[in-house]
Formats: sequence, structure tokens, C-alpha cells
Amino acid sequence: MLKSFGLKIELFVVVSMLCLGVLTVNAESVLSSWPSPTTADLNSVFMLSSDNGWAVGYDGTIICWNGTEWNNVTSPTTAHLRSVSMVNDTDGWVVGYDGIILRWNGTSWSNVTSPTLNHLNSVFMVNATTGWAVGDGGMVLHWDGNIWTEHQHWQTTNRLNSVFMLNSTEGWAVGEYGDCIHWNGTKWTMQHPIGSPHLISVFVVASDDVWAVGAGINYWNGTRWQQYLPYPGWGPRSVYMVSADNGWIVGLDGNTAHWDGDSWNNMTSPTPNHLWSVHMISADEGWAVGNNGTIIYYNGVEWIPEFHSAVLMALLISLILVAVILAKTASKQLWDTKTWT
Repeated sequence: MLKSFGLKIELFVVVSMLCLGVLTVNAESVLSSWPSPTTADLNSVFMLSSDNGWAVGYDGTIICWNGTEWNNVTSPTTAHLRSVSMVNDTDGWVVGYDGIILRWNGTSWSNVTSPTLNHLNSVFMVNATTGWAVGDGGMVLHWDGNIWTEHQHWQTTNRLNSVFMLNSTEGWAVGEYGDCIHWNGTKWTMQHPIGSPHLISVFVVASDDVWAVGAGINYWNGTRWQQYLPYPGWGPRSVYMVSADNGWIVGLDGNTAHWDGDSWNNMTSPTPNHLWSVHMISADEGWAVGNNGTIIYYNGVEWIPEFHSAVLMALLISLILVAVILAKTASKQLWDTKTWT
């Protein structure tokens, strides 16, 4: 009898702990964790606000953040998508392989006529009537509010990986072999190649404050490009500056680094997966995405990984099994009691 009572107590404790675990996991999932809705590699993330953001990736993957969870959104293509840039919650753009261009109208994504079949690697919208996209073969496209057209792609024949505009009269694009081109409001001109051979991402803080990363970390001070040392000994793939003295870089093997105004410092990462894109909402909030549907979130203190729904499912299954065992045990004890009375 004592043995049976002890078993019941043990099972009760186990069930209670599992219930507490499930409740804790659910609470954390609302506040700081979430399941990624895809296993596709995610190449780009763009956040409009704390409760409105987008990420795109391979096989036409498009996902949206609503403030609580990331959800898959119907995509009109299966092409690999490389970059997303939103004007507002009813106007946004995505570019990708084979010259694919998609537009968001507030309700759905649709294909838009593209002037090229070259892979497009980056898009940046200044506003609803001005935007730029760059891609393979030195391709540069311009959006004038009505159509996309080729624009001075002869500046380089090398692949351009990233474009970032400070405004309609100031911007940079970078790519392979250290190529970098500058927009002055009238035309794009080739600048002296940057020391790093492969440039993946560029961010413009001001006309004399520009960062470009890839094989290394490079800085434009308004006069010349210089390679910034020391820098993390891994492959940076995306840079986002909150301000001149606050910024982030993410890259290979899940590495992250923070700029404090004086130096880049490696930070603890919650994932070993390659990270391809980072977008900060503020100094205390941001997102990064990468391989295998990886999504991580910065809460002002640390980077947090997505919560995998498989973990919650395992907890629920365990809870059900323990509950079944407890029910069977209780039923048996009740049967034994009736039998002996």
C-alpha cells in the first residue's frame, strides 16, 4: 500500500513538473521564442516594426512576422529569393534568381515584369517611387514608380551583392573582387576597389560613414576605403548599423559581432548555422536569419534562438504518457480495493 502511494506521489510530481514545463515554454514562446515555419535557407530579413517584418529565402519562401509568430505567406514563385525591402506595410519588394521581381500590395505578392534574367541579389527602396536592385554581371536596375529599367550596368561585369541608399542622391553597391560603385544622385561611378576580395553587404550611415563586409570588414570615412582591424576571424555576411556607434554583423557558423563605436566585439550566438541577414529595429531589438530556416532575435541583452515546436510536442506526448500511466495505476488501485472489500 505504501509502495503504491509512493508511486502515485512520484507520478504526481512528474506530471506537475511537465505541466509547469509546458506552461513555462508557452510563456517564453510568447515573449521571446517562436517556431520557425520553414526549413528553407533564409537569405534576407526586413523589419518595418516590432510587429511587422518579412524574410525570404530558397524555393520561393516568404515568411511574415505579426508580432507573435512567423508564418508562411503564399509565394507566386519557386525561384530562390535573395532580398526583401519594404516601403511600408502595403508596399514591398523582393528580388531573386533569374531576374525575379515580386511586389507586395498589402494583401498578396505578385510577379512584376523584370528587364533582366540575371540573378538579382539585393533590393533597396528609398520610397514608393525610387528603388534600386543589383545582381550578377554588374546588373543595376532602377524603379521610377512605374517600371524597373536597366541603369548603367556597364560600370562592372562582376556580381554585385548588395545595395544601400542613404537617400535619393547618395548610395553604394558592392560585390565581387572588391568592386564598389557610388551613386551621387546623377550617375553611378566605380570607386577604387576595396581590399577585401568578396563583398557581401553594405550599410550607409552617412556620406562619410559606410561599412562593407564580406571577406573582411571595410570602412569608408568620406575620403577612402580602409580595412578595419581588428575584425572577427570569420566570414561576415551582413551588416546593419543602428547608429554611428552601434551596429551588428552576422555571418558564417552563426557568428555575431557588435560595434560599440570603438571596436567590433564577438558576441555569443545561439546557433551554429550560417546567418545571411540582420535587421535591427532599434538598439534593443533586432532579427537575423540564415540556413535551415534559422531565425534569431536580439532582445537588448542577448540573441535568442527560435523555439522548435518539436520540443513542445515531445513535452506534450510525455505528459500524455505519464497521465495514462497515472490513470491506469489509480484504476488498478481502485479495482484492488473493491476486490478485497
